[in-house]
Amino acid sequence: MSRILLTLLGASAVVFATTAPGGAWVSTFHHLEGITAVRVNATGDVVAAGSPGVVKLRGSDGVTLWRAADVMAGGGGISEVGGPPIAIDGTGAVLAIGARLVSLPQGTSELEVTKLDGNTGAAAWTVDVPDWGPGAVAVDGADDVVVAGADLLGFGVLKLAGGDGSVLWQYGLGAGFAWTVAVDGQGNVFAAGTLPNTPSSSGLAVVKLDGATGAELWRHIEYPGGAFAIALDSAGDVATAGGPVVKLSGADGSEQWHSAASVRGVVSVVFDAAGEVVAAGSSTSLAGSVDFTVVKLAGDTGAERWSRALEGTSSDGIFNAAYQVAVDSTGDVLAAGYFRNLGNGPVVDEDFAVVKLDGASGDQVWRSEINGKDTSLDRALTLALDASDNVVAGGVLSDFSYDSVVVKMSERIPARKLVVSDPGDVARRKLAVAATGSGVLVIPAETSTGDPTASGATLQLLNPSTGEQQTIPLPAPYWKRLGAKTAGHGYVYDDKAGIAGPCQSIVLKPSGLRASCHGALSFSLDEPSQGSLGVVLTTGDHAGKYCMLFGSPVRDVTGSFLSKSAPQPSACPMVP
Repeated sequence: MSRILLTLLGASAVVFATTAPGGAWVSTFHHLEGITAVRVNATGDVVAAGSPGVVKLRGSDGVTLWRAADVMAGGGGISEVGGPPIAIDGTGAVLAIGARLVSLPQGTSELEVTKLDGNTGAAAWTVDVPDWGPGAVAVDGADDVVVAGADLLGFGVLKLAGGDGSVLWQYGLGAGFAWTVAVDGQGNVFAAGTLPNTPSSSGLAVVKLDGATGAELWRHIEYPGGAFAIALDSAGDVATAGGPVVKLSGADGSEQWHSAASVRGVVSVVFDAAGEVVAAGSSTSLAGSVDFTVVKLAGDTGAERWSRALEGTSSDGIFNAAYQVAVDSTGDVLAAGYFRNLGNGPVVDEDFAVVKLDGASGDQVWRSEINGKDTSLDRALTLALDASDNVVAGGVLSDFSYDSVVVKMSERIPARKLVVSDPGDVARRKLAVAATGSGVLVIPAETSTGDPTASGATLQLLNPSTGEQQTIPLPAPYWKRLGAKTAGHGYVYDDKAGIAGPCQSIVLKPSGLRASCHGALSFSLDEPSQGSLGVVLTTGDHAGKYCMLFGSPVRDVTGSFLSKSAPQPSACPMVP
């Protein structure tokens, strides 16, 4: 390993993992303040950064593969804007940037850039840059490293050789801060951030730099404004977010549009496959509440396609926010942040939250919330998607101290067993399903929109080939919570008398789910075989969803279907 002290411009410049069916898992680093960035590598493993340093987690179960605890990533605090402080190059190596304190009395720090071996976590090289502050890091097609941040004069960009960390070029605007950076397919570098304006406002600064030399190709500056996030579309055009969303021409930096969408405090922006812009942040309603907000904008005009402002269950409606947004392979939108919910008694709770929205309409598909053992700061600060569109989110849980947490979640879960019996008498038909394991399913937070004690649930049995299906209502009065709210134990449905329908018992808890139903089932097994059957449990207002698909049955004949060890389905089963 090499460690380099750079001189620029003439100046010295505790881990706990629990797994669950479906690849769902939670990895916790106790007494550490938060995860601020997650990335998924080409093999599906997860790299996370924040207060624990940099860690690599196995994608299948969340087990720690390595941890570089002494590597600075993101400055060591909880950041809700800017970044990311980590990147993964084409070989799987991890690049991390952070701020290392040099002098406590003087409060001075230096930028630290570290390259880690992707397999072992060993440091290949470390570069220390005095009098710099970290903003974001990216890699280009040649695996060279681009860092955005600020030197003593302000907004700065630095390019380092991926092989040894030596300086290839540097660029500065002389004021402000470069919060974020991206590299296009030709290796050109785009950096965005803020410039000083007045004591109470800032300006937007975006620059395009030649990747080989660092020469400025264009700059775009406007007041007021600012940028904490940047995205590039397939044509090389640029979207930035930090207030209103602004789209610029990648060729010359001219403004294509300036969004008038109601969302404010935008801290994340992405393009979808069609070139539409999706942004996340917060907005203020007419009633004065601050809402978790996601907006989709037309790529060519900036016109609002849809906007969704969501709140928790707290009546004060204050402090709900989205911090990061992503788009999956189907065009649906995932956003991470937090909701302010009612707690036990008068206590108000802020819960770690991930929301999935329909990409075409913005309608909520599901909402997953996690509550720490304490009732205060639980927040999802970052998210990423793997190749199967499973969500990996990172942030902080307030478990009587602030714990860093990485969660992998999916609405598509593997299951242990499905038994369906049809002896020819409707009253004697039976259904039993189980998805159990020694781990954690992400359970809808109590009092959230996914809480079945408030909005009920449904259980659907379907044949994705023939289209036959039955949706069984599971009314709210028959649901109750398992354990105290702060324990997050889950829910149980109890209707032994079959008053509300054919399902007598359903248990949904971190270790899995079980359902037992018999009598008055309209779904029949009068065909010679079924091929495969799907089961979907939906809780609340479509906020919790658990999808299972049972193929390769052990027994599949007229009147009887038995399937075991069903893998995670590639998509939630649906009728044609």
